[in-house]
Amino acid sequence: MSQFPHDDFAKAYLKEILRGLGRAFPNRALKAETRIADLWFRCKANPNEAERQALGLLGLIIQRDALIEVFRNPATPVEIRKCRSNLSYLEGELIRRAQHRQGKKLREGDLPLLLLLMPTCSVKTRQGFAVIPTQTPGLYHFPELDRTILVVLHQLAKTPETLLLRLLGKASVQNQAIAELVELSPSLPWIDPITELLADYRAMLEAKGRLTHEEEDLIMNLSMAYQKKQQEWLAEGREEGREEGREEGREEGREEGIIAGVTQVARNLIQQGFSTEMIAQATGLSIAQIEALRSLTDRSPDSQ
Repeated sequence: MSQFPHDDFAKAYLKEILRGLGRAFPNRALKAETRIADLWFRCKANPNEAERQALGLLGLIIQRDALIEVFRNPATPVEIRKCRSNLSYLEGELIRRAQHRQGKKLREGDLPLLLLLMPTCSVKTRQGFAVIPTQTPGLYHFPELDRTILVVLHQLAKTPETLLLRLLGKASVQNQAIAELVELSPSLPWIDPITELLADYRAMLEAKGRLTHEEEDLIMNLSMAYQKKQQEWLAEGREEGREEGREEGREEGREEGIIAGVTQVARNLIQQGFSTEMIAQATGLSIAQIEALRSLTDRSPDSQ
């Protein structure tokens, strides 16, 4: 079990939501000495613009390859310099590789960005690194040739465009983002994977043992969010079963159609991992009937 649940969650989360734009590699090792970057993101040659727009501000920022560093607490100047050192080392590695394998020289626009994500960042630190505020609250650029972007998560406006970034914040900022997430349309492609990642995050925190008050609040909010999504999935399963029951009812008669619909609801819920007791409560079927369906579902070709 990792000692850093937020770190593990952040890497898995960013890897998932950036899937449509490219490939992300957690714990990217940088050779020659022990250097590890949180996430190495390789942008697709022609990413889908609709998927980029769905990521809001994050999609706008990630327009090229990038090293992504996520901090649970404000980064110190030493930590920021270490991240910039990692970027410089990776830059040298990519330049050497391009010259050796392809015989070409990389242009400035071909080199990766460094993206720093942290909950807060003091004025003193921002001034010390001469970061430049943008028109977007919470978004700062380092001097142009540094190719570094700073996102101060707790300064971001509370809008749908910043939601995916605010989920990596702390305390009330993260809790509010979680509450906003469960209100979004279930049709969004990344809703279910993110919900599952948040459930895993909750499990990691619970397994940790001693928890801070902040972590206890976070677990409570994650639990409430996951329960709400489970209820939505349950309702979707019921509706799918009703619709299939209606179709079969038109062909085989109303009573047979209802039975088929209830059975299909149970099958849907079995496939989604719900317990036998919950399925019995939702459908009115007996425990024995559900266990028999579960056995048939496990043996069916679709479950292989």
